[in-house]
Amino acid sequence: MKRVLFFIGILSCVLNANAQWKKVVSTTTQDLYGVTLLNKTAYAVGNNSTLLKSKDTGKTWTKLALPTLYNLRALYFFDSLHGIITGENARMLKTIDGGKLWTQTYVKTAAYANAIYFQGQHGAAVGKDFLAVSSSDSGKSWNVDTTASKFIKLQGVTIMPNGNCWAVGDSGYLLNKKVGAKKWQVSRLSTNINLTGITYIGNHTLIVVGGMPDTVNLGKFYNLMARSTDSGKTWQINNISEMRLINGLSFSHPDSGYLVGSSGLISKCNNGFSNRGLQLTGIASAFNGISNDNKYGIIVGDGGTIVRTNNAGGSPLLNVSKPALNTNVYTVYPNPSNGHFFISSQTFSFGFEIFNMQGQLVFNCEALKSAHEIELPSAGLYTIRLKLADGTTRIHNIAVVK
Repeated sequence: MKRVLFFIGILSCVLNANAQWKKVVSTTTQDLYGVTLLNKTAYAVGNNSTLLKSKDTGKTWTKLALPTLYNLRALYFFDSLHGIITGENARMLKTIDGGKLWTQTYVKTAAYANAIYFQGQHGAAVGKDFLAVSSSDSGKSWNVDTTASKFIKLQGVTIMPNGNCWAVGDSGYLLNKKVGAKKWQVSRLSTNINLTGITYIGNHTLIVVGGMPDTVNLGKFYNLMARSTDSGKTWQINNISEMRLINGLSFSHPDSGYLVGSSGLISKCNNGFSNRGLQLTGIASAFNGISNDNKYGIIVGDGGTIVRTNNAGGSPLLNVSKPALNTNVYTVYPNPSNGHFFISSQTFSFGFEIFNMQGQLVFNCEALKSAHEIELPSAGLYTIRLKLADGTTRIHNIAVVK
């Protein structure tokens, strides 16, 4: 019993010191899709007219009343008082007093807006069936743009400081135009993966993410992160193996940011796309949106889930840029895994124990001289206690994602 409690303590320290995302009370069980954080004030939107507001960087939340019942998908706030929310019927509601009163500025029946963004007074929103609308007066009025006639969902939009507008959608579709232009130019990345988010850094760098399940092989997923440093002329595409489905992103630097998605996973990029760390939260709900500054961060998801950080997410919990954790004594690979992984050593004989997040012993091996194949049936974070031949012990974590 003492040994179990000891490892519960170790695991608790690991999670608290590294993951640093804490679940907070959201006052709702509705699925949440969009969130924004401006200094201390934050807003979040979701299904069934759910609109939440926080005045303390996301620690506590209150629900705001809306005049019309509909499902919300996205929001944009110019400051803590002035903002726009949208979603079902592409309805645009605008506030100038921090959410006390709302004025409807636009509605398009049978349409659905999934994303909205502004650069100064110029804004754009995109959604179902290649819907794209634009505003040149800070959202007071909206006009329908010209796009291709396709029954494809657009899921992300951004506007760069130089006035270049970009949107992404299902099946790898990529749209762009200049601010003030009515017609969007349609192209595609070299992929069929659904693109779920886009953001910019400066006037030349664009970052796009996407994900989708394999339509043939159950339980298999495809994810990507693409980056252009020449204003969308060429793209570098990376596969993101640690995520199941990527639903959102937030980047403050070309090499530093976060990816969020299904199964409560957060992937933090520290110094380049190939140097990422997987941060586990112990939450199984899907994460749908993220907003962060240099210190605070808020992530929202299904079932009213909200998690928060006050230290920029801390350090990555598990490094996923290399296929193995190599200490010159033993190797644990792959990490993260789908539950099937190996522990091996070329020169040292050792044994090991594996504990789940509750501190329960789930696997034990007394001695090992080469490699041991392991199968863990359940997803989660596990602690491996390695007993080396010289009498020392090593502690490592492995993530199982199914």
